Amino acid sequence: KEMQEFLSQGLSGEDKTRFDRTLNALKPDEATRQNLYSLIRRELPGLPGKQAEQHVKRFFRTKVNALRCLGQRALEQVLKAEAKEEVLPEAVESAAKRARTE
Repeated sequence: KEMQEFLSQGLSGEDKTRFDRTLNALKPDEATRQNLYSLIRRELPGLPGKQAEQHVKRFFRTKVNALRCLGQRALEQVLKAEAKEEVLPEAVESAAKRARTE
């Protein structure tokens, strides 16, 4: 929820570089960090803790870059839908398709 609010606020400005600046400034909140950490631990159980933390950072950057690939319009549409508590996987895919065709 924290990150959604951060993204919404960051994308609401009028600066043309706000999309990239907002994504570059995005940091994982504790819940996201824990989710990524547990996912990495499941996939690589023998990985030492310090390396697992490095993987968390790398994995988070990969997720942020996936948002970048979706594009600003698609991300804004998903955030608006999420604000209305209507987000479904189909909504994300639909928003990405609309953004690509516009």
